[in-house]
Amino acid sequence: MYDPIGKTRFCRYCGANLSGEAAYCISCGRKTGAAEAAHPLAHGGVGATEGWRYASFWQRFLSLAIDVASLLAAYYCLSFLVGLAWGLTVGEATESQINTLAGLALALALAGYFFYAWVGTASGGTLSQRLVGLRVVGRDTLEAPGMGRALIRVLMSMTVSTLFYCLGYLWATWDKEKQAWHDKAANTIVVRAEGARTGALVPTHSMQTT
Repeated sequence: MYDPIGKTRFCRYCGANLSGEAAYCISCGRKTGAAEAAHPLAHGGVGATEGWRYASFWQRFLSLAIDVASLLAAYYCLSFLVGLAWGLTVGEATESQINTLAGLALALALAGYFFYAWVGTASGGTLSQRLVGLRVVGRDTLEAPGMGRALIRVLMSMTVSTLFYCLGYLWATWDKEKQAWHDKAANTIVVRAEGARTGALVPTHSMQTT
């Protein structure tokens, strides 16, 4: 298999890495010519039974909606707690002080979400993504992105991908690998499990390109 962006090749039969333009896999010995290297994205070992498909835009939207609802709930809870603490220690707040307290609550909620998304993505998916059955993996490794790549992905998702009416998120609707802008920046893809759970990624028809 060939990854046209990451320049990574995998054996379509056993998932082993292929070096250079090797015509045969050094692991299983099968022929892997250019005609067979059509990017079906395989990883794992022989006999893997779990298929993974690119997550659809609506599956990703559902996961994001859960996160946004949780963020709003956290913001309102923090606003109440900050206001309560101010009222008990200082007294009645002026309008400008109320705006400042609301800004503080929003900053705390966003900071909490940032670390939640960073740590979750680094391990392969946030709680909301796992709830929907999604998994974030490196496009070149098909493994959890790790802290560095996850940091890039989260920063881009909270900034660049939200520009122009969230065009960066909408990009995943027509991208052939369902990548949003922050996926492209971090070289990640979002997949959904199909079938039994074995922890391996294997080729599926929907992950092939033509």
